[in-house]
Amino acid sequence: RVLRGWRNGSPLPPGPESEEQRAGLYEDVGEDLPEVELTLDACASPGRALDGSPAALDDESVEGRICRWTLEGAQPASHYTVTIVAVNAVGRGKPFDMPDVRSASTVPGPVGEVCGQSGATKTSVRFAWRPPAYDGGAVVEGYEVRWAILSFGQQPPSDLLAFMDGGGATRLGSAELLAGRESYEVTSLKPGDLVLPLVRARNSVGHGAWSSQPDGERLALLRSLPDVPESLEQPPLLESASPSDHRPYWLTARWCCPAPSGDAIMSFDLRLVPCVEDSDSGIVPEGDQPKEVHLVCEQEGWSCDQGADVSMPSLHAHLVPGVKYHLFVRARNSIGCAVSWGPPSQANHCPPDLPCQPPPPTSMWQWPEAIEVLWSKPWMRGAALDECGMRYCYA
Repeated sequence: RVLRGWRNGSPLPPGPESEEQRAGLYEDVGEDLPEVELTLDACASPGRALDGSPAALDDESVEGRICRWTLEGAQPASHYTVTIVAVNAVGRGKPFDMPDVRSASTVPGPVGEVCGQSGATKTSVRFAWRPPAYDGGAVVEGYEVRWAILSFGQQPPSDLLAFMDGGGATRLGSAELLAGRESYEVTSLKPGDLVLPLVRARNSVGHGAWSSQPDGERLALLRSLPDVPESLEQPPLLESASPSDHRPYWLTARWCCPAPSGDAIMSFDLRLVPCVEDSDSGIVPEGDQPKEVHLVCEQEGWSCDQGADVSMPSLHAHLVPGVKYHLFVRARNSIGCAVSWGPPSQANHCPPDLPCQPPPPTSMWQWPEAIEVLWSKPWMRGAALDECGMRYCYA
């Protein structure tokens, strides 16, 4: 029988290969080899390939002595008919047939392509494979499954098995399955995790070759579903910034990007909450009372990696000078915004500005040579009153 060779999921090209190199890499293609006849001549070492080349028995063979010959180059788990004919100077004797001589079994061939299945969730992925095309001449008893888990944004390695064995992977798993169960589900994943599996079949002889490494379009079904970004773990920073124009009350916000949960972060929502009771705001006119300020921080084509520092250097719109603010931040992706706002920043004053115009003065008392002038202290916009100037002229 002709057995076609396989290696790493591809047909094995013809060529000189050792028995060890070809072990377990065959598939029966239903063809027959032509008959091979070996002529046993003198003084050759026992054991030659099935290629029709001459072989030999010991010259000192005598009647009744057991002669042994090893037919090398046989395919694993294959059936052969061996015919033995004695030849002397007179001619050939009566042939003796040994029908259905079977070579030993070997390990199974590689399993079919491992592919992800539909129905992945935010915490689980299921993948499946086909049984090996060649069982090695012994019933497949089960499968060994190994997998590595990569977080969103990590690139798959070029050699997955070396990546698993060499300590490059920190999130690994394995399982032993019985035959008939050609699928497996990996659970306890994070949103956007990528599962990279390897599978090999097992029979009574041993384990076959590992399956090929998933790549290309197969990776899409091996990834858990994305979710909204995680909330910030560390509070943001709210700092005073140097003025760049006539507005002296700029603030700079800084924070650390949270886990994106399987989908790139597109923008951040900023919430500035005033602390009026703890601010040196003085008497704030009713129209300028501090309110919550909501802003969006985003950039076109922006991709923010987990742990990266993000800043917004120009916070000034709708802020009240001299008022303390707490900053809250939450991330947003195409799925939606984070479930909750992150922890608040330390309260920081919005830098002061020029004082407001005082209200019109009044005069309750007048004398021939004097006038009493009264006025209210204006809103100082975050800075203490240094001096008050008054100018008067004759009407």
